[in-house]
Amino acid sequence: MKNEKTIAAEEQRNLHLPILLEVKEAAAEMRTSPAMVYRLINAGVLPVLKLGRIKIPYTAIVEFVNRYLGHDVTDPEAIHVFKPMEENAKMP
Repeated sequence: MKNEKTIAAEEQRNLHLPILLEVKEAAAEMRTSPAMVYRLINAGVLPVLKLGRIKIPYTAIVEFVNRYLGHDVTDPEAIHVFKPMEENAKMP
């Protein structure tokens, strides 16, 4: 049976994505800003490699998403479970 890393690597090859992404590229893939990617890196929740510029392995992004799915990571220093408002509790 294939593990999560193997599946992520296969998906990467199928999408023709590079093994390592620069911060701006990672931000685009994650649909966020480069500043937010730096915040995730500085908080230690997104591993990187310094090879000239900072590089983020594609598989690290997949692992990050899988690990924090269902969480609010808006503040990487205070990650918590995301609890969306219930339908009845919506503001008027």
